[in-house]
Amino acid sequence: MTESGAPRAKDEQAQADGTAQVAPPGSTRAWRRLLPPLVLAALALTLTLPGIGQGGFRHSDASRHAMDGVFVHDFVQDLPRSAANPMDYTLGYYAQYPALGIILYYPPFFALVEAVFFAVFGISPFTARLTVVFFAAVAAVGGYRLLKSLFDPRVAFVAVALFLSLPLVVFWSRQTMLEMPTAAMVLASIWFFHRYVDLDRRRSALWTGVFVVLAVMTKQPALFVLPAFALYALARRKWGIFRHWQLYAALALIAAVLVPYFFLTFRYARYLTATVFTPASGAGGAKAASELLGRFASVITSWEQALGPWLLWPCLACGLVCLVWEIVRPRWSGTHLLALLVACYLVQSALLGARVGRYVFIILPVLVTFPPLLLTRLDLLRRAPVLAAACAGVAVAAVVSFLQPINVMTGHQQAIAELVRRNGGNKLVLFEGYWDGDAVFFARQADPKRHLYVLRGSKLLYSYASFPGSHQVVRVQSHQDVRDLIRSCGIQAVAVESRDVYADNKNSGDPLIQVRRMLREVLQDTERFELIASSRIHTRADRGDGADRLDGADVLVYAVRDPVQPQADDLIIPMTGLQLAIRVPLKNNSPPTLVKLPLKDGP
Repeated sequence: MTESGAPRAKDEQAQADGTAQVAPPGSTRAWRRLLPPLVLAALALTLTLPGIGQGGFRHSDASRHAMDGVFVHDFVQDLPRSAANPMDYTLGYYAQYPALGIILYYPPFFALVEAVFFAVFGISPFTARLTVVFFAAVAAVGGYRLLKSLFDPRVAFVAVALFLSLPLVVFWSRQTMLEMPTAAMVLASIWFFHRYVDLDRRRSALWTGVFVVLAVMTKQPALFVLPAFALYALARRKWGIFRHWQLYAALALIAAVLVPYFFLTFRYARYLTATVFTPASGAGGAKAASELLGRFASVITSWEQALGPWLLWPCLACGLVCLVWEIVRPRWSGTHLLALLVACYLVQSALLGARVGRYVFIILPVLVTFPPLLLTRLDLLRRAPVLAAACAGVAVAAVVSFLQPINVMTGHQQAIAELVRRNGGNKLVLFEGYWDGDAVFFARQADPKRHLYVLRGSKLLYSYASFPGSHQVVRVQSHQDVRDLIRSCGIQAVAVESRDVYADNKNSGDPLIQVRRMLREVLQDTERFELIASSRIHTRADRGDGADRLDGADVLVYAVRDPVQPQADDLIIPMTGLQLAIRVPLKNNSPPTLVKLPLKDGP
């Protein structure tokens, strides 16, 4: 391989090497250098800001990501009390707001940044989504700087603009999801790695370690950069980089953070990791190879469904042509780096069974670089008509993305606010419905003094690990059991979605559907329960996650007519995927404790 950017003009190479003279502020040269990343950042904001203040959360994971940020916000707010016994504090917090995924399920970095935004702008879905918009701007600037250094400004601008303008990117960047933050941190880690290996910037090794940690601590699939970096460093044969202490300090940092994190994940979330990490079976070479090939095909199919064949296959084809061309006639060693990143991410996705279409998001900035890179190798992109055509294509994608329907759901916030207002200072409320994470978030938002305990039907009446049918346990068998459970816990207010979305497409004999139906039937007893509020659910845009089936349903809020104090001594809140439960004393102020919860095999 040749040095990165060998055929550049001298001023471009000097800028990449850091030897160019810095243009004075306000000079034309400085503005020419700053304008492209500023335009890209403006494009990111223009496409991702619309509608972020409308409605509640837009994906079942989004409320968990938001509640993780609220947890960090409250933990800091409660210092030093929270730090005196962080385990008790965390258990107590989850008992109150059972919609957390931080640490063992979702890494904490996004929540840490989100907590800062909550502290500045207040706790709301708008603020949670604004955090993602911030990362979109970071990805725009960081992606441009990376690709400009690897290749040239035209490739960088067209590739990043295309990435930001894709409907898939805009769709998920308008939600409180981790794909855009992870992509931003991955791009930053690649940038500093390139500076260390290709440009001999020793301090960049330390920053590479920092941003690898931040990327993985945003979302675990970012781990793919490590094998890609290792393979590229070996292929470059610049053995001198292995003599620098900064490299080993970076590796020590990565090991010090990631090894304990993944140990804890595999140790305490064994079921969760087992459902995701499913490598090819070792029951035979031919069978294992066939299974692995099937997984590769499934991953590619999911990418094709997410991006469309019109985008995925040209990107892959351009990447293959660029790689072969680079091998035959070396020009930009960065081509090898991008190819290794795509290959490692594809292999990791196949081994982990990551067949969800949106997961292609993380590698998408790399994939969309190949078409403009090939045009540059053909010496076409620098021609004004070709560059104008490329920019026009990006503009069309941007307009389509800007005009795509903004998926919005409303109804839960109003109902939960009324539930809190009409609860009369009682400690416990119960919510049963598909969108229980939203209910937990809005209860916390409406109760700044944090007095409430929000009980989920999927914790109190039944439980399962990660998804229905997995190690599920049903805790009530009859209408009387439901009434007795409400009475024993001293629950004085209950909110339910009037429609069970699972009942639309599942056998009516499903035990979980029966339990949910029993609760709704019990609440129809006007002698025991009073309907005190109702809020209509409105959804816009089909997200394919079941939420659209709630459109036109209601969130119904009931009050118990003759409430009593808790009869049970303790409340058990299961965390089935972790094989643990939280025991919450109901009759005194003792702190919650952890108890072992053996998994039940099968439904």
